[in-house]
Amino acid sequence: MISDHVDQLPFNISDPMVVIAPEVADQAFAAGVQFARALAGAEEVAFVLALGEQVLLIRDAIMDAGYRATKAQLAGEAFGVKSKTEWRRIVSPERPVTWGTA
Repeated sequence: MISDHVDQLPFNISDPMVVIAPEVADQAFAAGVQFARALAGAEEVAFVLALGEQVLLIRDAIMDAGYRATKAQLAGEAFGVKSKTEWRRIVSPERPVTWGTA
């Protein structure tokens, strides 16, 4: 049972976290929505940087767990797409959102 090993976990159990199974896209979508809502008040640049970092962390964690890179990539993309969509929906009444590169 995981509760028996809480003191051995590489993170603080009070840190916000979600579980994403690479086979279940709905979990990545739900996590993306939660992430976007948590950062709804952030400036666009801060959101994009945080999202990029989070997608990399998700992909790395999935590959570290022994899954193929393609599964990690798909889960990361699902998380990122849903995060962008939700964040855009939240902030669009306040200011226009531009995605892309300079």
